[in-house]
Amino acid sequence: LFRPLSPAFSEIWLDGEKAATVETWSKDVEDLNIDQAMLYDSGRGIILPDSVEPIYGDRYLPRKFKIGVTVPGDNSIDIYTNDIGLVVICDEAGELEGFNVMVGGGMGRTHNKENTFARAADHL
Repeated sequence: LFRPLSPAFSEIWLDGEKAATVETWSKDVEDLNIDQAMLYDSGRGIILPDSVEPIYGDRYLPRKFKIGVTVPGDNSIDIYTNDIGLVVICDEAGELEGFNVMVGGGMGRTHNKENTFARAADHL
């Protein structure tokens, strides 16, 4: 069962106007007892004592955070547009030797600003 636990979804603004509100989706699920279902222990998962995300706590990322993994010669995922890009490096026997790491990609265009461009990642 997935639903936003933070108010981030309702804080999306576009050109000075709120682009989305919590009411948009909450009306569709209000009779489904989502909180009760989330805490039901079916024996097939981990039930936490509170709804705070265990790694990030009460923080959330203000945008998508993209991580891409590929192999040399295959850039079908456009590795330089991800926040973190990993290129798997193997030896001649096919054993993992390590990774080439790219960071800082993404951060696409700014809405209604034609002179902005997505940033390409740098090699770390």
